[in-house]
Amino acid sequence: MSSHRELVCAALFLVILLQLPLMPVVALSTMTPLKSGPYIDSLVFEYEPDMDSQVLRLLNGEVDVIGDAINPEYLTALELAEAIEVAMTENNLFGYLTINCAKYPYNISAFRRALAIAVDKEFICSDIWDGLATPQDSLLPSISFWSAEPYLEENYYGSDIVLANQLLDEAGFIDIDADGWREAPDGTDFHVTIECSVTELEEQVAETVEAALHFLDVDATALPQCYWDYLTRVATHGDFDMAYLEIVPEIYDVSWLAYNFVSKSADIPYFNYPNFRNETYDSWFNQMIHSTQYQKVWEASVEMQRILVHECPIIVCYVSRQISAYRDDVFQDFMNDFEAGIGSWWSYYKAKLKDTNNGLFGGILRTTMSMDIPSFNFMINPEKIGWNVLGEAYDSLIRIGPDGNDMGWLAKSYLIETHSSNPDIFEGHTRLTFNLIENVTWSDGTPLTALDVAFTLNYYLDCTNNNPYASGLQDLMAAYASGTYEVTVEFNTESYWHLHTVGLKPIIPFHIFSEIGLEGWESWAPIPPDVTLVTSGPFTFSSYEEGSQVELEHNPYYFYRPIHTTIPTTTTTTTTTTTSIPDFNLIGGIAFVTGAVSVPLIVVGAFFLKKGRSMN
Repeated sequence: MSSHRELVCAALFLVILLQLPLMPVVALSTMTPLKSGPYIDSLVFEYEPDMDSQVLRLLNGEVDVIGDAINPEYLTALELAEAIEVAMTENNLFGYLTINCAKYPYNISAFRRALAIAVDKEFICSDIWDGLATPQDSLLPSISFWSAEPYLEENYYGSDIVLANQLLDEAGFIDIDADGWREAPDGTDFHVTIECSVTELEEQVAETVEAALHFLDVDATALPQCYWDYLTRVATHGDFDMAYLEIVPEIYDVSWLAYNFVSKSADIPYFNYPNFRNETYDSWFNQMIHSTQYQKVWEASVEMQRILVHECPIIVCYVSRQISAYRDDVFQDFMNDFEAGIGSWWSYYKAKLKDTNNGLFGGILRTTMSMDIPSFNFMINPEKIGWNVLGEAYDSLIRIGPDGNDMGWLAKSYLIETHSSNPDIFEGHTRLTFNLIENVTWSDGTPLTALDVAFTLNYYLDCTNNNPYASGLQDLMAAYASGTYEVTVEFNTESYWHLHTVGLKPIIPFHIFSEIGLEGWESWAPIPPDVTLVTSGPFTFSSYEEGSQVELEHNPYYFYRPIHTTIPTTTTTTTTTTTSIPDFNLIGGIAFVTGAVSVPLIVVGAFFLKKGRSMN
């Protein structure tokens, strides 16, 4: 750690000692039905790169879950098979059209909006995607708490050619020379080129956009070509009219909404592909990036999406669905995670035996993985390959629930403060104070305390050769244990997003990694069971056969594990095949507050509109 951060850390610790007690923090029950687990005895990941084999093994009862998304070609066979359940999940893959707003006449918002109204998204989803996509207008899935989709006053799902033509007429796009094509408002001819990659699906989507423009008497051509060629031009602000792209947006930290479309990024390569400039959009930037209050950040997120939908610098066409499959003859209560589907952390954590003679406890759940684990060192896994396995053994302050919402996990409450709410904090700084639950132990029996959490953050930041988990910590000024079960973290910038930067990182044991050292993180290469990994998660590694399987055993001392009973269960739990969560408890859990005020949760239909931050 740098000497500057050491001085700041010491000074802040002294301030806290002088100012105790802290401002009140609202804390609710941390033990909700959703949090209780695990129930199975063992979890086995079996390496199987071939999807044909994965499906066949599921049908034959050799595995209980297919851990990856399933190709649509297997859907009919799976739906017809006995003891097999199929689930659909919006998988956060968006197909969209980006329009060059710096080029005339595409800089006229009425033209872009007319096209959005004319494109038949329902046709794209039902016919081109064969029902495996959902019409969408905003760039975040509806289930996300940051999404504006449920609150949009206008939607562009179907095609309204009459209204679209009216908009073009009013904007001055008239066929002056009677050649069958409209001219731009200045009287010049123009021709729209819609670039897409050379794949059947993308060509069909581009042709649907071409057809919509033809219905509007606009001269246009869909042009399939090398994806990387046109993507490079679009990303570096070269010449183009319109281009079809796909994106899997980050849905936990949506600050990219501000950075990617703010006017000042229109000249920065790899930002703001449509070259969009809008003063109203820009006016929300500071609130989105620098506010520390959840409700203000939520408001900025929704308003920015509303502007994008109305101004149409991009036209989102759909969000695709992924197919998951599992057997329902041995286990129940699989969770259809909003991002990973059935083959998710939550399914393995919540699955229970259907045979109630042992009180729903026990059993060996078998699932597939299409890629073997490159290393048990989670810090060097490229792009988190294998994290669906390794993640079973690690915990974080916050966990993302199966519905995409934040849940307190190791933390039972937190307080977020700035100079405006606490004059003892430096101006421009954000201080997060987390209170931890107190019954957590590492797998070797050592208590997990605030020391481990503070050490983890400092370790990631101070490691040599850029530890990947240092991402987002560049503004970290101090992280220290301000009590046995209280950790204080301070950044030299104000932002709500520091919460996710800190809260979602896997916590590592101080007593192990202090020995490994800052330079040893890359060379650390444990292979269980030869080397025992000290972890805190619901499962611990018991065996590994390279190129074959990884086996994990349940952690009997896990802090959320329910008491093992042998009382038969008389109630029936519905197997989850949609995004509903039978045992989700909106009341219990953890209250995450700004300042000392907690504003209650408001439930709006099937979506949760939050004006305060209440977490399960």
